Amino acid sequence: MYVKQFFMDLKFNICFVLKWVLIALFLGITCGVVGALFHISIDYVTEFRLFHSWMVWGLPIGGLCIVYLYRLVHLTNEPGTNTIIQSVRQQDHVPVLLAPAIFLATVITHLFGGSSGREGAALQIGGSLATSFGKLIHADQREMSMLIMCGMSAVFSALFGTPLTATLFSMEVVSVGVFYYAALVPCLCSSLISFGIAQCFGCQPTFYALSIPFQLTPLFAFQLVIFALLIATVSILFVLMMHYSHKWFHYYFDNPYLRVVVGSGFLMILVLFFHNRYLGAVWMLLSLLYMIRFYPMTFS
Repeated sequence: MYVKQFFMDLKFNICFVLKWVLIALFLGITCGVVGALFHISIDYVTEFRLFHSWMVWGLPIGGLCIVYLYRLVHLTNEPGTNTIIQSVRQQDHVPVLLAPAIFLATVITHLFGGSSGREGAALQIGGSLATSFGKLIHADQREMSMLIMCGMSAVFSALFGTPLTATLFSMEVVSVGVFYYAALVPCLCSSLISFGIAQCFGCQPTFYALSIPFQLTPLFAFQLVIFALLIATVSILFVLMMHYSHKWFHYYFDNPYLRVVVGSGFLMILVLFFHNRYLGAVWMLLSLLYMIRFYPMTFS
């Protein structure tokens, strides 16, 4: 009896693994292609904007196009990364048209110099693609959650070239402190496959070389702790600022078209005083690297 049960469980587990490896293969290829195209598109429009600095003055037009795009595909609730996270936590509905809408909106934002990252867009595109696939195979709620995590891992990996980080990030971002072990193998498989697809498209991950020798001494460890506390403080202030500014904008500017024009106006005012420092994702990365590069010197 126990032997029979053992082989039944073994058969079930093998079928489960094979099923999710095949699903991961499909999602890895699909999300890898989409992620690679997204990577190439962002690089192209960013390079175009850097050589045509006047594009930033068209930012209000780009914002109006994005708002109209959301209305066109009936995304009236301003979709964000929280939409994907809630879909895994609470089995909420993820719009099928979220992927193309976020793809185009992010490209338009970077084309006109909007200060926007790519991490959230990668999660949203991957989650939307996985949801569409889940509906095709009639996945249940538990399977849909795993599919969304696989999709997020795949697009994130294709975009940033970090398959292991993409796997762990998508599995943990859903709920801080909770790790979905059942999704580890399919997420890792889809992430690795997507990374390989992106490499075939010529998408190379970004490398950062340390220009100073690294030696972990007690003094340097203390400096890192202080630096981490400073970064954590700034992060908390940034999150609070984003939260309350979002509420403030919605309260005083109920019309989304007016809201995006006013927000674009604020950014263009910053450009007048600080030039290109607040445009796109490139300048945010350069500012961070600048702080990391010169931080040890401030304590020497």
